[in-house]
Amino acid sequence: MHTSAVALLRVETELRQAIERQELCVYYQPIVAVGSREIVGFEALVRWQHPVRGLVTPDEFVHVAEETGLIIPVGLQVLHQACEQITWWNENRASRDKALYVSVNISGIQLLHPQWLHQLDETLVETGCSTRHLRLELTESVLMRNAELTGRVLLALKKRGIRLYLDDFGTGYSSLSYLHRYPFDALKIDRSFIKNLPLGEEHVAVFRSFTAIGHNFGMDIVAEGVETAIELEELQRLGCDAIQGFYFGEPLPADKATELLQSNRSWGGAVKSGGG
Repeated sequence: MHTSAVALLRVETELRQAIERQELCVYYQPIVAVGSREIVGFEALVRWQHPVRGLVTPDEFVHVAEETGLIIPVGLQVLHQACEQITWWNENRASRDKALYVSVNISGIQLLHPQWLHQLDETLVETGCSTRHLRLELTESVLMRNAELTGRVLLALKKRGIRLYLDDFGTGYSSLSYLHRYPFDALKIDRSFIKNLPLGEEHVAVFRSFTAIGHNFGMDIVAEGVETAIELEELQRLGCDAIQGFYFGEPLPADKATELLQSNRSWGGAVKSGGG
């Protein structure tokens, strides 16, 4: 217990310094339309460029940020960088017919913070980001914290023109009730369901039911963690709208994501990208 407490304190101290020193950066994983195979957006994923350890993934520090309240400044830095980047991409998209969007994960602590909506508005103004180009992702665990307050905040976000995604759909306990209660625009289906698609009709039936539920509610279906051509073909057959995963690209720093946009507007097959 002592060792664990010391380790937690060390991460917390270093993370506070990282926030002050702007060591947090955003990597972008492409989201691709199934029909056109064109990039339609990116999911923003936080990374920590540690001066000694190098690039640190969120599974090593996000839980500490949530336990200590540091998720508020961490989340704001991620949101600011993501909004700034998507604004730049859309202003410089040249011949691209459609604007791109960026999808940002929001924790329950952020969502219910009394100043968060004000901070969001300030970020949008500072970065020049249109709400049409922003998606916010929430998991079911976020929705369980305070149903009444959460509902009010989500409605306020919808009034701003921000689209809402229910992340990791199918992994919780009360998914269907949330679809009635909250104004979501898309369901993101967890990788655990995607990888099982080639294993038999019973797995296909589960995903088909997710697709039917989402589409009946007027929601898009986004599959996460797509890694093979077989998975992609099955998802297209089942009516999935968009996908993300290593088959089309790993999370990339902004400059590499820009190169990907410039060199690949659409593909008939996979795009293997470096970085991560």
